[in-house]
Amino acid sequence: MKRFLPIICILLALFITPPASGAFIDDLGDVPLIDGYRIVDDSGFLFEQENGRLVEITIVGDPNNHERVLGFYQKILPNLGWIEISPKLYKRENEELIIELNKKDSASFVTFTLRPIN
Repeated sequence: MKRFLPIICILLALFITPPASGAFIDDLGDVPLIDGYRIVDDSGFLFEQENGRLVEITIVGDPNNHERVLGFYQKILPNLGWIEISPKLYKRENEELIIELNKKDSASFVTFTLRPIN
């Protein structure tokens, strides 16, 4: 068993390592910011409620990357404990994370909504 320990550690590091940028989206905790995107100033809000928190925040980047965005979060979020319900909906414990994609002008806007599950 001891001889497999280094292999197991390497595999865990490969699958659990956060994105190269190391940046995370404010107020969403461990949800990483995809490379090439930035948080839109004054785009979000955070409300602490008795049954959990309600957070909304938007990031912006290249308008031709919707497939890359969804693929990135489909790969990363399950490693962080999120269960994929659909490519745009994830659940973990008593919260759900909704990903909404919109193109406007020459940019792609991705809005994340985190809310308690009733």
